[in-house]
Amino acid sequence: MKPQQFDDMIFSDEKLSEEEKRALEAHMKTNPELLRLYKSWGNLKPRLAESEMLAPRPGFTRRWQTRWAHEQAQATRRRAILAASLFGGLALLILAIYIQPSLPSLDETKNIFVSFLNQVAAWLALLRISTDVANSLLGKLPGPAWAALSAAILGLPLAWLALYREFALNKGTIL
Repeated sequence: MKPQQFDDMIFSDEKLSEEEKRALEAHMKTNPELLRLYKSWGNLKPRLAESEMLAPRPGFTRRWQTRWAHEQAQATRRRAILAASLFGGLALLILAIYIQPSLPSLDETKNIFVSFLNQVAAWLALLRISTDVANSLLGKLPGPAWAALSAAILGLPLAWLALYREFALNKGTIL
C-alpha cells in the first residue's frame, strides 16, 4: 500500500477490514510518525464530536442571497451592454462599408468586411482571455471599477480614431 492510503485509513470514518487493520498496524510499527498521527487523531476525534456546531449570524442566508442576486443582475447587465455595443458597432460598420462611395467593387467590400470580421473575432478572443486573466488576478471588481476600466479601454480606440482622422484629413499636420 502507498503511504497516502494509510493516512486515509486513519482519517476514514468507515470500518476497516481485518486485512486493512493488520496492514495499518504493521505499518505503524515501522513508521513512528504515522503512529503519533493515529494517537493524536484518536484524542481529537471525540472532542470534535462533542463540540458545538457554530451557526452563522442571524440573517446570513438572506444577506448572501441578496448579494448573489445583485451580483448576478450586474453581470447580466454588463453582458447586455457589451452585446448591445458589439452589435451596434457592427451595424454601424456594415452601414459605413455599404454607404462608402469610394469602394470600386463589391468584391473589395466583401474582402474588407471579411477581414474586419476576422479582426473582431481576434479582438473578442483577446477580450475573453484578458477578462479571464483580470478575474483571476484582480478577483471581483465592484461595479464602478469595472465602469472606469471599461471607459478607459473603450476610450483608447476612440482617441486613436480621433487622432487618425485628424492626421488623415489634414495630411499629417496637427493644426
